Amino acid sequence: MDSPAITDLAVRAVSHSDSAAQPREHLRIAGILLLARREVGSVVRGPGIYVILTLASLVAAVVVRSYLDFIAGSGTLVLADPLGSPLLFAVLTITGYLGLVAAAGLAGERERGTLEVLFYGPVDAASFVTGKLVGYLCVYVLMAAALVGFMMLTAALTGIPLGGRTLLVLAASLLTAGSMIALGLLLGALTGRSRVALALTGLVIAFFAAIEVGNRVAGSQPADSLLGSAAGLLAMASEFIGWVSPFSYLWRAQDSLALGQTIDVLVALIGTVVYGLVSAGLAILVLRRRGIQKWRE
Repeated sequence: MDSPAITDLAVRAVSHSDSAAQPREHLRIAGILLLARREVGSVVRGPGIYVILTLASLVAAVVVRSYLDFIAGSGTLVLADPLGSPLLFAVLTITGYLGLVAAAGLAGERERGTLEVLFYGPVDAASFVTGKLVGYLCVYVLMAAALVGFMMLTAALTGIPLGGRTLLVLAASLLTAGSMIALGLLLGALTGRSRVALALTGLVIAFFAAIEVGNRVAGSQPADSLLGSAAGLLAMASEFIGWVSPFSYLWRAQDSLALGQTIDVLVALIGTVVYGLVSAGLAILVLRRRGIQKWRE
């Protein structure tokens, strides 16, 4: 990260005496906001966000197209929230991308030795992780707003209604995004190298997504089909990873919302928050334990 403003902030912080607790606290908050702003700018200026937005929209469009084909073949489609699934698949695509970016970004900071510069000033492990988390969450809000625009256009062109329940799931997905970003930051802190962080985080995300999607697809297949025969195994795997996958909490929240089970929705959302806090806390702990120096061969 090219950070002359952050370096200047560090110099200003060092000039304060230890007794100047309040000014230093203000500088720490300013450092968090500066880090968040830099992360937003870095992602928005790159091509990745636009490629992923396009991919997420295509994923949603494929699901919507399957609905239209079904309607054309049978003449009807009975779904309480028809655009909920397309939106959910798009959300999972975006949150997975942000998890990858978070992991590679934190590991890259260590590889380039930037952490050593940042930590001379008011930026410590907690403020660094917080700044990263806030920045990527702001990116998610921008991407979610663009996704809403796409879904509104889809609803207008196809006549499939965009229900309030779908928008509630999208709002809840902010917590899922935070959990996935926190997980990415943890994996980036553990690995310390951007390529390793990308590979490990990609494998974890792919595993989570494959189990969740596979379980839902297999459950709707005939028992004598290949996927149908694997439904039991996938259901067991899904039950196991339900506690360690940020995706699972959002799936459960959507299912509970569709059934009108408010308590279960709240439990899923609280679980998502706890997951994110634990992951972010562990990332901070790892940074403190392993140090901030640039990793060398």
